[in-house]
Amino acid sequence: MKVHLERLNGLLEDNFNQVYKQLNINDEFVAYTGRFSPLAIEKIQRDEAVVRIEPNSFLELYATQLNPTWGLDRLDQRNLPLDNKYVYDDLAGEGVDVYVIDTGIRLTHNDFAGKAVWGLTTPRNSVDDDLNGHGIFFLLFSFLFIWKVLHDV
Repeated sequence: MKVHLERLNGLLEDNFNQVYKQLNINDEFVAYTGRFSPLAIEKIQRDEAVVRIEPNSFLELYATQLNPTWGLDRLDQRNLPLDNKYVYDDLAGEGVDVYVIDTGIRLTHNDFAGKAVWGLTTPRNSVDDDLNGHGIFFLLFSFLFIWKVLHDV
């Protein structure tokens, strides 16, 4: 990248053209961001080391659920009437862990989609399962509610 930037022959030394950030991932993806005049962009495009130039763009990661329940519809907007949409951050819930202390859970339940893991069993030497059904009911109720709001939990 250093050689490439040097080949721009001083175009980056004025007050307009500037490299803001350089990125190098294992020498396989090498890039930089900046502000450049049309003349500088032409010169960059002609350099054989350049594969692609992309203009900066603004990106928001939101998803929309149509016809949600009343509660979800009301969560994402303050003013009435409701718009029959639930708009949420596409990464909602990512990195969130939910801990439930109850009578146990059945890890093989379809609604957990492989997201539940067993924690601690008390008393010791007890079976890792829900032996009376309350834990699975409570976890399903809370999990499904939380999942409706935070889709990636």
